Amino acid sequence: MKLSRLRRGTSLIEVLVVVVILVIGIFAISRIFPEGFAMLRHTSSETRANELAKWHEEFIRKFRENLPDGVAAIDP
Repeated sequence: MKLSRLRRGTSLIEVLVVVVILVIGIFAISRIFPEGFAMLRHTSSETRANELAKWHEEFIRKFRENLPDGVAAIDP
């Protein structure tokens, strides 16, 4: 048998290369998550603001007969 066929397993260099590649991938993924969470918070706040604006608009439309024609300053 040849010597190359008897050699089995992986060398330390191969293991280190794989570990380095995995660490780089984990760091890349960990940098994506904070940006994603910040975007989720922003989108949630924006959605809530739109809901409140629509609710306020519907409220004003519903009770517009009871609202004054305009806003005027009052001098006490």
